[in-house]
Amino acid sequence: MEDAHATVLKLDDNRWSHWSYFGIFDGHAGFRTAIKSAEKLHLRIVSSLNGLVQDNVNLKSSQNILSSQLDFNKFEMSIKDAYFKFDNEWREENRNNNPGIFLNKIKYKIKFNNYYDYYFR
Repeated sequence: MEDAHATVLKLDDNRWSHWSYFGIFDGHAGFRTAIKSAEKLHLRIVSSLNGLVQDNVNLKSSQNILSSQLDFNKFEMSIKDAYFKFDNEWREENRNNNPGIFLNKIKYKIKFNNYYDYYFR
């Protein structure tokens, strides 16, 4: 099987500590692509989300980010940006090894299940 998965129950030890990440990566572009995505993509997403926080004065002071604090469109764009940057880096890294690697065909679904928003307010 050429698929890989990622399960990160706590995205970081800071603002995103109440957020989880789950990913299933299809190996159509090769097993190495699926494994690399499972190991590293969430780190790129956290970095991009931290950039979103830096651009928003109201979020900077938040210790933990809640979904109700986010502009969903900016949040989604931040995740897309992370995907495309990761894809470009991976293609550059593997230009000579396998020019057919394309990560940007990944489909994603964003679902907010942030129970903290609902039960601890």
